[in-house]
Amino acid sequence: MSSAARKMLMPDPARAPRSGPLTETDATAWRTLAVLCIYRVVLAAFIGVAFAFLNRIFNFGIVAPGAVMPTLVVYSIASLVLLATARCASRGSRCRSRRVWAST
Repeated sequence: MSSAARKMLMPDPARAPRSGPLTETDATAWRTLAVLCIYRVVLAAFIGVAFAFLNRIFNFGIVAPGAVMPTLVVYSIASLVLLATARCASRGSRCRSRRVWAST
């Protein structure tokens, strides 16, 4: 076996570094979720505008036109809830203290 192939081998599980279970998420995970949710809201807005004004070109809802707008609304609401969750979690304790203050 060549030396290049040895470098590519997986480490021995007995000698591999062990990491504990993921107990706390970092800010990168929350920012990634926020960016994903922003893209989802933009996509839902684009599809809604295309359905309302450009349906002759895009042909959305040909089979079931009544299902397009409720689906977009639910998709947008879910994205906005996840976006609010990501923003709240990335800010940390400030958001939690507001919730406690609002409940009293």
